[in-house]
Amino acid sequence: MARLARVVVAEDDCDPGRLMRATLKMHGFDAWLEQDPEGCLGTVEKLGRDVDVVVINGRMASDRNAMLIIKIKRANKHILVLVVAERNQAEVKTRVMDYGADEFVLKPISADTFAAKVQALIIEGRPVTTTMAPSSSSPDQRA
Repeated sequence: MARLARVVVAEDDCDPGRLMRATLKMHGFDAWLEQDPEGCLGTVEKLGRDVDVVVINGRMASDRNAMLIIKIKRANKHILVLVVAERNQAEVKTRVMDYGADEFVLKPISADTFAAKVQALIIEGRPVTTTMAPSSSSPDQRA
């Protein structure tokens, strides 16, 4: 039996983090929320190969001290990383892509677009081994 796509959200601001997690759950993903790099890495290590995507805020992703993306990729090279940054953080794109991020988007981003970005990353990033509930914005979606 196929499982839901699993996503770990690393966001140090509670409200946006809860909103991202709720959006992902509403769109059929199995989602976790962590508020610091250590918690994110701990969840990634605990879940192992069962994590499909890690969504990281721009500050955490570009922090040279934490090196979170590099540590995630060392823990599991198959995990896909999406960085969601504030509009004023556009300059960090090169750094986080060099660290190993697979996708980079700027806020503001609608809930449906955010969920679609995560889903597209999973579909484009590797063979589909997970299922997602069809969303109302994409009636032609395949599992």
